[in-house]
Amino acid sequence: MQVQQMNRVQRRLWRVLIQMGVDTGDLAVAVRLDRLLAAHVSVMTPALRHVMPSVLSGTHDVDYVRLAREIVALEGVRISPAALRKRVSRAVKQLERAIGEARWEPPERVPHLDLSGRPPAPAAETPTATKENTEPDPPPKATDPVMR
Repeated sequence: MQVQQMNRVQRRLWRVLIQMGVDTGDLAVAVRLDRLLAAHVSVMTPALRHVMPSVLSGTHDVDYVRLAREIVALEGVRISPAALRKRVSRAVKQLERAIGEARWEPPERVPHLDLSGRPPAPAAETPTATKENTEPDPPPKATDPVMR
């Protein structure tokens, strides 16, 4: 099995989970982390939305010079590699806060509710199938109040 190397940013984000005591070996945690990061990146500025996928998924350290050139070509706005590095650093701090504020323990199981909205009766009170309760009800008599 080949282990994928992580860049510094990825290690920072995973370190937050480890410090919180989250089971980082659980696949559900990795999927949830990906979704959380994607949701937060989607509301960032256009320049950060462009560079953060490279920052978060690259196996090597971030090439800020190349990314700054891409932003210049994409938006026509001059940005120095140092300024881009600061923006990315602030964005990563926001992601670290979001990871720290998220609930990572599995949700508690909610008991199944029937259509009435009431929880099911305890097992001791649930009637068992006997001859008495499996036979059809007799037809109503004319003297029953419902039939009058």
